[in-house]
Formats: sequence, structure tokens, C-alpha cells
Amino acid sequence: MRFEGGWSAVLPFVVWSGFPHGRNASEAGRGAVRDEAMKRILAVSVITGLSAALVAAWLIRKPNPEPVSVVAALKPAKPTLYCEFYNFVGRSPKVGFTFALSGAAAAPRVTQLNQIESDGTRTAFESEGIAAPLWTFEAGAPPTLVSPGEAIRILLYGYEGTESAKAQFGEVRSASAWFEAGLRSIQYLNLDGKCRRSGA
Repeated sequence: MRFEGGWSAVLPFVVWSGFPHGRNASEAGRGAVRDEAMKRILAVSVITGLSAALVAAWLIRKPNPEPVSVVAALKPAKPTLYCEFYNFVGRSPKVGFTFALSGAAAAPRVTQLNQIESDGTRTAFESEGIAAPLWTFEAGAPPTLVSPGEAIRILLYGYEGTESAKAQFGEVRSASAWFEAGLRSIQYLNLDGKCRRSGA
């Protein structure tokens, strides 16, 4: 077969036939889009899998929290003594004292923690930057707490271990039971009241 015009007449047909066109071109484009989407999905899947593996490895290697010590949880609170005294009208509390007790019960070291007045005024020693007063425990019948400067005296008629306590409660009594007490001071005059010991 002889082509007239030489290769200049055939070349455009050859070049054009080497490229997709029409329906074939659109299908090729969609295929390329699908391929690109699959590549992106695979990439995201790989990254997600690696992230999950790293998180799992971190959780496995993370040290477990220290268990709470049962001994510490069951450690008894420090012994305290709370006393409140009443006015003569209505038997409402006029003043209250809280003390921390340490040492032997027969001769404890007595540190005042707070003091509450009838108007609601509360003085919390140490937490408010005020030195906690150290009271004197005088063994006797009854035992007496004496404030620094001896301005206030608290008579503990039913303090645990005294003869008056044994007469009132017997040899065995609850350490948290209320017992009779009396306040002697110039500021508060003479007031009747009660005290209760708490803690070990």
C-alpha cells in the first residue's frame, strides 16, 4: 500500500491513536482517581495502626499506681479533748475549747487547737499563724487544765482514769463519752459544761 503525501500525512493519525479519547479517556481518568483514593486509604490505615500500637505499648509499660497502704488508712486519729461551757440562760454554749493530747493519759501534754466563742468567732491556732498555747495538766481530784498565765482553769470531773470517772462510769467506759467539767475564769466567770475525748 502506498501512502500519498509520505509520513507527514500518516503521523497525525498515529499520534492521535496513541492517546485515549472519548469514553476511553473518561474511564482512564476515573481509574486514576480510584487508584489515588486507595493509596490515601492505605496510608491512613497504616498511620492509624501504628498510632494504636504505640498507645498500647505505652499503656503496657506505664507503671501501675502505688496501692494505698492499709496500715496508713487505718491509722487512728490523734487524741483530742473538746470542752464546751454554757451560759446560765438557755444552756447555750458560751465558749468551747479543743485540745490535742499526747503522751500518757495520766499526765498528757495538752496543746490548744482552737477556741470558739458564742458569737461564732473561731480562733484556729497555728493555721492562722498564732502559736498554739501549751496548757498545764494538773493531776488531782479532779484533774485540771490550766491556761498559760493561769487565766482559765478547766476542771475535768469525769476525766478517764480518775476516781470520779470510775464512780460515774465504772471501770469500763467509752473514751468518747461526755463527762462533767467546770470552767473557772475572770473573763467567763464560773460556768458548767462538759468535755469529750476523741481518737486513740
